Amino acid sequence: MPGLAADGCDRIAVKLKLDLPYVTDQSTGQVRWSYRSSHGMLHHKTLLISVAGMPERLLLGSFNWSTHGTQAYENTMLLSREPETDAVLGAFASEFDGLWHDPRITAHPDVAARLAIIARKKVQAGGSMHDLVDLHEILETPAPPETPRGNIRIENGRILPAFAGRHLTSLTAHYGFSPLNNQRNMQLLRPSGARKPAPLSVNAVALEAIRSIPPGDPIKVAMYAMSPRVPEFGALLEAARRGCPVDILLDRKIGAELARDLTLRPKTENLPIEVRTTRRRMHQKYIVAPRNGVVVTGTANMTIDSAQRHAEHRILFRDDAALSARFAQDFETIWQRL
Repeated sequence: MPGLAADGCDRIAVKLKLDLPYVTDQSTGQVRWSYRSSHGMLHHKTLLISVAGMPERLLLGSFNWSTHGTQAYENTMLLSREPETDAVLGAFASEFDGLWHDPRITAHPDVAARLAIIARKKVQAGGSMHDLVDLHEILETPAPPETPRGNIRIENGRILPAFAGRHLTSLTAHYGFSPLNNQRNMQLLRPSGARKPAPLSVNAVALEAIRSIPPGDPIKVAMYAMSPRVPEFGALLEAARRGCPVDILLDRKIGAELARDLTLRPKTENLPIEVRTTRRRMHQKYIVAPRNGVVVTGTANMTIDSAQRHAEHRILFRDDAALSARFAQDFETIWQRL
């Protein structure tokens, strides 16, 4: 990214997502990067191509443009503009604009570098960067107000994209950096079978997918990271309790402890759950119900951080037999290797 920014081509513009991921190492006194101190990663992996201001192609999936990405289990998907995907591409274009134009979130690399130097010095001196006034003095921008969730509208498309994000130094996550994305609800299927409005979130689209699968139908889950504290995890257990065979692929390094716990479920609760782990990096994040044409995919892992810290997305596809068959084939290919 610094190389692109320094290229000098006036047709290339680069911004960096701002973060303040610094702590002082108590043993050495040195300032170091810390995941736990991070205010959230830019976890999207998308390429949006517009023609005459209209989004035409969207490339997305779990795949980072990196050497690690070429060596891991990954997926990419290409969506072209058509009546059914028009709103989806528009939502991603709007989310990018929200990230790009908000100085609380992204900045030119020179500004980001200056903020990093000041933040490191302040942390080393025993201070913190959790004061919005400090932050905006450094950025030389006024602190814009938080966008309230007003003018809520219900989304009912066959393809539903959901977003997550959190402003720098804010403790509260939201449903997209774009105000338009943050103001969407969906009629979420509840365990009782009723539908009630709920924010269109990365959690909600996964819950909708899992709860919609009839008793006895199989569910396949491929996930880099999974936590038992997220609602999707509980929904998978409930699906298993109503007789759905649940097969789960996890990364062996990241998911080893959870895999051990899940292997006990069939013994303690007689649940139809089977878990396999991969030595090769399992970086995918999808749920597929091959008999029902349901797929949920995107960048969000099944973790608290995915919904409450990082900039993420998930997309729910319903009634798409061809797509679910391709994801199921990918799952089975990996499953049979293990």
